[in-house]
Amino acid sequence: MSRNNLIKFIMYAYYGAWKAMKEDGSNAARRQLHNFDYKYMNISTRQRGNHSQIPPRVLWDKLQRLSRNYMVGLAKIIEW
Repeated sequence: MSRNNLIKFIMYAYYGAWKAMKEDGSNAARRQLHNFDYKYMNISTRQRGNHSQIPPRVLWDKLQRLSRNYMVGLAKIIEW
């Protein structure tokens, strides 16, 4: 899988989990987002307890700088 495809997968999964949580209150999606936010805090200035949706441009920029192994870790957290 190419680097850009991995980034796209993470982004689609992240926003898909947000949609699932908002539409049907999915606990699985809520747990995925919580774990994703926790790991995302390590690469950003995001504060603990901030569970607002990350803007697409910001997420894209943050993912660009990450190693492939770190992105695979994020993908495993947020996978459908």
